[in-house]
Amino acid sequence: MVDGVRSRVDTQKTPFLSDASAFSRGRTGYVRFVERLLVLDNPGESRFELQLEGELVGFAEYLPAGESVIIAHTEIADGHEGEGLGGVLVREALERIRATGKTVIPTCPFTAAYIGRHPEFVDLVAPALRDQFTR
Repeated sequence: MVDGVRSRVDTQKTPFLSDASAFSRGRTGYVRFVERLLVLDNPGESRFELQLEGELVGFAEYLPAGESVIIAHTEIADGHEGEGLGGVLVREALERIRATGKTVIPTCPFTAAYIGRHPEFVDLVAPALRDQFTR
C-alpha cells in the first residue's frame, strides 16, 4: 500500500494498476476524486507511461546507466497538471526500479524534488549522489 494507493503488479505486462487519490482545483478549492490509473513500463520508448482510463496522461523518460537508471524527464498532459498524477507516476517508477535492484540518478527536477520530499526513496539514489538528498 502506497499512501493509501493499492498497487498490483501483473508480471506478464509489468504494469501497476492503482486506485489513486488525486486532487483537482475547483472553484471551491480542492476537490478529491478517485480514478483508475495504470502505470506501464514501455521499454521500446524508454519510459514509464501513466494512463487514466486508457488515455495516456503522463510519462517519465529513463535511460539505462549501468547499475543505475537515469530518470531524465517527467511530463503530465495539459489539463492534468496539479492533480497529483506526477507524484503517482514517479512513485510507481521508483518502486519499479527498486524491484530491479538498480539505483536511480534523478536528473529530472520533478523526480529529484519528489525524492527530496519522500525520504523513503533516498536509499534508491545512486550512492555518489545520495548526500544531496539527506538533511
